[in-house]
Amino acid sequence: WLQGDRALFLPVSTQAPRDLSGRVADFRLLAPSRAISLFGVPAASVPVATSTLGSPISVQVVAPAFREDIALAVCAHLSQHLPGGGSTLREVPSAC
Repeated sequence: WLQGDRALFLPVSTQAPRDLSGRVADFRLLAPSRAISLFGVPAASVPVATSTLGSPISVQVVAPAFREDIALAVCAHLSQHLPGGGSTLREVPSAC
C-alpha cells in the first residue's frame, strides 16, 4: 500500500470516547494514531459517528508517503457523503 493511489482506514483510538473526568490522560487510547506518526506517512482523521456522550468517533485515513493529496481527498469524500453532508453523524453506543 506504500505506492499508488491507495489509502488505509484505521481507528484513531482504541476505545470509543468516554467520560475521562478525574483521570489523567491515557495515552494508550491514541496508540493507533501514535503508531502511524512514527512511520512519517500522511494521515488525517474524519469524524464518521458520535458516541452516546455526543463525542465524535473518527477514522484515520493513511496515505502513501508524500501523497497528502490522497488522505485529504478521501477525508473530503467521506465528509461529503455522510448523512447531512457530514453535519449529522450516526450514534454509536459508548460501550463500543
